[in-house]
Amino acid sequence: MLARAKRCHHDIVYELLTAIRDEQPALKTRVCTASGLPLDRCSKVLALMEGLGLVYREGAGRGSGYYVTEQGYVYIGLYEKIMEVMPAESYKRHRRKVS
Repeated sequence: MLARAKRCHHDIVYELLTAIRDEQPALKTRVCTASGLPLDRCSKVLALMEGLGLVYREGAGRGSGYYVTEQGYVYIGLYEKIMEVMPAESYKRHRRKVS
């Protein structure tokens, strides 16, 4: 999980994708716990990710597991490339304070 207090939706999607990648098939509760999201919010993001084709769910009911799609692996690669070029710490230091 990322160390920042506030995460943008890209960070959350990345964390969910890597949690699923590391434990395929991944159960929803384990994925949500690994990413530090409450189950209700995690369910909404997972549904969005399914709709975007980043993950798919196989099985029915409690035994269903999530898998990362090819598009999901592309997202992971792009996210990691962006973090190489512009790490989170760099834009924290350069943010202007609003009075």
